[in-house]
Amino acid sequence: MKTLWKRTLNGITPADEAAEKVFQRTTPGEFIKVDAVVPRDQRSLAMHNLFFQVLKHVFDNLPERYGNEIPTPRILRARIFYAIGFTEIIQTPDGPREMPRSIEHAKLGQAEFHELVWTPTMRLIDKMAPGLGEAFENEYLEMVA
Repeated sequence: MKTLWKRTLNGITPADEAAEKVFQRTTPGEFIKVDAVVPRDQRSLAMHNLFFQVLKHVFDNLPERYGNEIPTPRILRARIFYAIGFTEIIQTPDGPREMPRSIEHAKLGQAEFHELVWTPTMRLIDKMAPGLGEAFENEYLEMVA
């Protein structure tokens, strides 16, 4: 049976109905075996959307030398993800292929997103087009504060 518990200053307390039933069936001092998993720190949808706003802004303001090389924001994202190594190998009928990973906000927590995606992306954008990402950095910092 899966249950949800909340850490408090005095220990743990039941955080869902199943946990409450377990709690009621036990007495103080009795042991309860718990397989603990701390839920991933969820990144907000606003944070997810901000990342795509940054990509669109960068795409719209890319220096001309990238014109034919990066024709769409989607290609820009793929190029950035390849450059920062945020890829995965998938099996295709033609064999294994390296593809950009998903940044689906429900699957990638804030700490992972910051370390693996946001920071390296902003460094790369700064090399490609200095100053383009700066406008979004303060907004990003306010969201994670």
